[in-house]
Amino acid sequence: MYCIGKRVSMTAPVVLFTRPADDNWSKCADEVMVGYFVPVDTKDLPTPKTDDITFRDSPEHSVYVRVFGGFAKEEDYITNINILRNSINDSDSYHSNFFYACGYDSPMKLISRRNEVWLIKK
Repeated sequence: MYCIGKRVSMTAPVVLFTRPADDNWSKCADEVMVGYFVPVDTKDLPTPKTDDITFRDSPEHSVYVRVFGGFAKEEDYITNINILRNSINDSDSYHSNFFYACGYDSPMKLISRRNEVWLIKK
């Protein structure tokens, strides 16, 4: 994978940060941010050439997770985030204005794919 013109090893998961587009959580908002984990021992991070690319540290946190397979699309993330929300049954226990959708596999992997949705515990 190339990041800002510099070859870096691919990391997993690829994390999509998104918000529900409505109160029913029936689809994702139009804006989605994509994140990649960078190992802590990485030296010489590339310099972004645009303000749209940033590096940030994420504080330690606990998450509620639901795992599912297949080639995930928006509909799959929405279905699974709602199953996770319903299984928790306590919207006060997690941040309810956003969620993470994660993919662990190369597009070349055809079977036994791993996807997750995350809700951040309060």
